Amino acid sequence: MAQGSTSCDRRCVKGLAFDFVHADLPGMDPGSIDVNMGRGVLTLTAHRSSLHEQEVQWLTSERFSGSYRRQLTFGDDIDPDQVSATYDNGVLTVVLPVNKRSLPRQISVGTPSSQPVEVEASSDRGEESSSTRDRESST
Repeated sequence: MAQGSTSCDRRCVKGLAFDFVHADLPGMDPGSIDVNMGRGVLTLTAHRSSLHEQEVQWLTSERFSGSYRRQLTFGDDIDPDQVSATYDNGVLTVVLPVNKRSLPRQISVGTPSSQPVEVEASSDRGEESSSTRDRESST
């Protein structure tokens, strides 16, 4: 019988607000599936027991039995407290929500509320223009 770690098909999908992992784990005992998320690394483990039937002579057995373990790195933009997983019809689906802080957001651009200031250029930086002197004397 085949024993040890196996390679199961998996698909990772990156979305704007969620990342998804779909892992084919047919025949796994749902109670043996463990999903952990820490430091940006998702760890999937599962176990499939072998069939030990007494008084049976196996002609062939190509069913996997043993442990499955995979680690996938997602980085710090995943919210580990919101990760969820379901196992249905042999497929483990893990939903990894992206931290709201990591999502792009629209930033509004403000304008000053004061009126534009008129500025006149002069040929010499030290000279005041006549309009500047006139405005200052009128105030």
